Amino acid sequence: MRKLASIRTIESLSPIEGADKIELAHTGGWQCVVGKDQFKPGEAAVFFEIDSALAPNDERYAFLKPTCLKEWRNKDGQLVDSCIRIRTMRFRGQISQGLFMPIHDFPEIVDRTEGIDLTEVLHVRHFDLIKEQADTILGKVKLAGDIYGSFPSALVPKTDEERLQNLMDYFETRKDVAFECTEKFDGCSVTFGYSTTLEDPFFVCGRNNRLKDTGENLYWRMARKYDLQHLLEQCSKMGTDLAIQAEIVGPGVNGNRDQYTEHEIRVFRIYDMQKQQWLTPEARHAFCERHKLPHVKIVRDNWEVFKEFTSLDDFLRFVEGKTDRGHEREGMVWKSLNGRTSFKVINNNYLLKEK
Repeated sequence: MRKLASIRTIESLSPIEGADKIELAHTGGWQCVVGKDQFKPGEAAVFFEIDSALAPNDERYAFLKPTCLKEWRNKDGQLVDSCIRIRTMRFRGQISQGLFMPIHDFPEIVDRTEGIDLTEVLHVRHFDLIKEQADTILGKVKLAGDIYGSFPSALVPKTDEERLQNLMDYFETRKDVAFECTEKFDGCSVTFGYSTTLEDPFFVCGRNNRLKDTGENLYWRMARKYDLQHLLEQCSKMGTDLAIQAEIVGPGVNGNRDQYTEHEIRVFRIYDMQKQQWLTPEARHAFCERHKLPHVKIVRDNWEVFKEFTSLDDFLRFVEGKTDRGHEREGMVWKSLNGRTSFKVINNNYLLKEK
């Protein structure tokens, strides 16, 4: 589960040219705008990462409503859901990613250990999940059907990659690690799997739940489109239980920025549930080619990237640019060839264009 809220130390503060009421606070690879003299270097504070969705009725966040309130209403004007969304913004020419607030504003925090996860304590939700659920209720796209059960995390890991901004030690500890770099597709993640340990062996999952086949939901339609139940059942009969993780793109999915005319998948991981390990990139590519499954775009393979890139800015510059369809790229994902390390870097230009 992603750590959306945590205790973080403000490592440094820097001025913003032409601004006398605000400055930049830095922690790890993140920087965000704070009030001038609101914090001191070395001070611990509550940090909310981008994508955090805060309770709109909590008065502690009232100052954010004019710029960060997000609401979903049906055609009759009835409120479906709402939140205070923390997203990438620009102030006086400076990127701001996240929100720092004083610890004393949160008396419910008992443990103030550096890095402790406060996501559940502060009732922070993930914006993408709220949006997905609201869009489904509003009928923009039938993403999910009825819940069958929880995600089978004992069999296969979930799909959320950590951002490099939270992994700054990698610049020293991963210099000799080779990575595959792929383009991050702007869709919704799905997991298809077949495990003989389950009473109902074929499963289709969204980010957090296993889903029933109700006939209309998009995840199951993709399973049928690519005949994945038959494919994975055949793999199982040959002795290997696999889980395929992919991104769904197409009409109604995340705004369909690349303007696909039909729904498709892009495979980015395959997991061997018996060996409890990811297939190597070479094996994954071969599997997708053999079974005619669309794969995410490979930007570069066998890349000791931390020998070439020495700062976060190097990565941020690299991920800028357009997709093959001419729209702002969401970002890129790096997966080590040994399957033990992965991370993502999101394009700030993409984030700034999000509504």
